[in-house]
Amino acid sequence: MLTIRSQTADLQRGWNRRDVLQLALGGAAGLFAPRVPASWAQAAAPAGKAKACILIYLYGGPSHLDIWDLKPEAPAEIRGEFKPIATRVPGIQLCEHLPKLAERAERLAILRSLTHDSPAHGSACHQMLTGHPAATQGEIAPTPDDAPHPGAVLARSVASPAVPVFASLPWKIATQINLIPGQDAGFLGRSLDPVWIQYDDQEGKRFLLPEPGKLATAMAIDKESEETRDRYGRNVFGQSLLLARRLVESGVRFVTVYWPDRRDEKALNYNGARQPVSVPMWDTHGSGTGDTANFPSLKNRLLPPLDLASSSLIDDLVATGRFDETLLVWTGEFGRTPRVQGDGRGHYSKCFSSMLAGGGIRGGIIHGASDATGSTPVRDPVSPGDLMATIYHLLGFAPDAKLTDRKGQERLLFPGQVVKGLLA
Repeated sequence: MLTIRSQTADLQRGWNRRDVLQLALGGAAGLFAPRVPASWAQAAAPAGKAKACILIYLYGGPSHLDIWDLKPEAPAEIRGEFKPIATRVPGIQLCEHLPKLAERAERLAILRSLTHDSPAHGSACHQMLTGHPAATQGEIAPTPDDAPHPGAVLARSVASPAVPVFASLPWKIATQINLIPGQDAGFLGRSLDPVWIQYDDQEGKRFLLPEPGKLATAMAIDKESEETRDRYGRNVFGQSLLLARRLVESGVRFVTVYWPDRRDEKALNYNGARQPVSVPMWDTHGSGTGDTANFPSLKNRLLPPLDLASSSLIDDLVATGRFDETLLVWTGEFGRTPRVQGDGRGHYSKCFSSMLAGGGIRGGIIHGASDATGSTPVRDPVSPGDLMATIYHLLGFAPDAKLTDRKGQERLLFPGQVVKGLLA
C-alpha cells in the first residue's frame, strides 16, 4: 500500500473523483496505476546501476556557450567574455569559472548535443523533467494530465518504502505567472508527488519538512562539521546539495534540487494560498542590471556556488563509496542564444548542454558536438526523451515499460533511446 503524505503545501490542483478513489484504494490498484511489464518487481524498485539519482536543475536555461561548450575561436559576439580552461582530461575544456569541476573532469560526462523545439520555460521544463513534450507550448501551468517526473515513477515501483522515495527542494520553480509543470507526479496522482522540503530563509534559516517524519535525521545538516558545511558553501544551493547527499544516504531514491533564488512569493494563488517559489535565475537575458546580465551573473552569482557545491558532492560520494551507485545530472530546460544580445543571451533550445556523473555514467568524456557557433548539434543529437531514457535505464527500468494515463491511453514510460555513449 502506498503511504499517503500530507499535501497541504501544494494546492495547485483540486481533488477530483479519481483522486479520491485512488486514495481510498491506497494507490494499489487505482485508475492511475501504471500498466507495466511483468519484469517490474512490485515489492521493490527496479535494480539498475544507479541506486539513487540526484537531479540538479539549473532553472532558467544555463548558457552552454559560457559553461560547457565554449567557442574560443568564434567571433567575439559568439564566444563572449569567458575563456576555457584545461581539465585533467586531455581535450576537455570547461569555463574558467569552474576550476574545481575541471579538476574532477575524469568523473564527468559532458553532453553537448541536447536539442528540442520549445524555447519557453514552462513547456521546456515539462519536457526536460519528464522526457515528454508538453501538450501545448508556452508558459503553461501544471495540469493533472502532465507526464510524471521520474521520481514519481520510481516511487510508484516501491511497495511500503521505509522512507519516502522521492523528495524535492528547496522551493518549487515558477515563472511570474505559473508554477512550472513536470515537478510532480502528473497523471499518476497526487499521492506520488514528492515530499517537498522547503528552506525557510525568512525566519529559521533552515530546511522544513511538511510534516515530521522518517527523514528527520537526514534533515539535521547541523550535525555536519563546520568544515563540511563550508565546503559546500554557506548558501541555499550549497546546503541543498549537502542535504541531497544526506537524503540519499538515508535511503531516498530520487532527489531533485532546483536552483534556489527566492525572489518571489506572489503567489500563484492556489485556493488563496501563498508559497515561496524560485524564479529562473539562469535566465540571463540581460536588462542592464547585474542580476540578469549574462557574464557578471555567471561569474559572480551562479558559477562559483555551482562549482563549489557540485565538486564537494562528488568528493563526498567518492569518499563514502556511493559515487558509482548515485547518478548525478546537471541540466536546465534549454541553453542561450549563440549571439550575445546586448548584455545577455536569449532562450535557445536547438542546441545546449548538460553534465552527468556517477551511477553508471562513463566519466572523462564529451558526448555529441555542436557546430562552430553552438547553434546546432553536428554529432549525436540527444533529445530530452533520450536523456530521460538514459536516466530510467540506469535506474533499472525496462525499455518497453508503459504507463496508462488518466484517459486510459497507454504511453511509453520514456519516448527516446538510451544514449549508450554515456554509459560506463
